[in-house]
Amino acid sequence: MFSQVEWIPNYNLLAATAMLIFIFAAESAKLYQSWRGVDFTSLIKRVLVVWFMTALSLMMLGYFTKVTSEFSRLLVTQTEYS
Repeated sequence: MFSQVEWIPNYNLLAATAMLIFIFAAESAKLYQSWRGVDFTSLIKRVLVVWFMTALSLMMLGYFTKVTSEFSRLLVTQTEYS
């Protein structure tokens, strides 16, 4: 599936940026706290919010810096959501 897409160094930068955004979003959502006695659905909601914030931040950053044309939509969507 990914053999049609050539790997470029910008994907490494994209992955590092996604990790940093996720770490900051997870900290702001208090995802890394003790979950003893907390409802499981609350945990799932927080994780989904952090994923959404990360994806939205990456899309906005790509749009404003005008670099979205450099990335394969096939590769980015398959690796983010699989």
